[in-house]
Amino acid sequence: MFRSLKARAAVLAVAALVGSIGFASTAGAAKNGTKDACKGNGWKTATRTDGSAFKSQGDCVPYTAKGGQLGSPCLTGPAVPDARDGTLDTAGNIGFYQSRDGNCTGSFSFSSDTVVTASSPEQATAKCVALVGRGVLGRLRDLFYPNAPVDWWYCEGNT
Repeated sequence: MFRSLKARAAVLAVAALVGSIGFASTAGAAKNGTKDACKGNGWKTATRTDGSAFKSQGDCVPYTAKGGQLGSPCLTGPAVPDARDGTLDTAGNIGFYQSRDGNCTGSFSFSSDTVVTASSPEQATAKCVALVGRGVLGRLRDLFYPNAPVDWWYCEGNT
């Protein structure tokens, strides 16, 4: 019986070692991969591959740590070309495509409009003024793209 217990302990020790090595390598890969894109304010612009947004950094990090991939949402709306965001809160950060099917396919049309993230119209206006010298026109989802995140605002003065 002692021999059997000793053998079981050895098997469990090896299994624990193999499990911890596997877990450590997965965590290490995530740290160097998309998990970093969630940090800071990255979670605000990151999306899942299905286009759904994250509620917080704490929602984004575990998703990527478990192997979830990040995507950039293709925005679509009635009578407007598809759009995809670049780096939010920078001038000229929205790219437009000739497609109108929500896939951002076809040739790239142009990128010169600006979208900012903010929790209020006042915050959005301040960002827009700083980036393009004009105020905010409204929420992107209310103006053109109903599938845009609620905190994305479209700046006036876009071309």
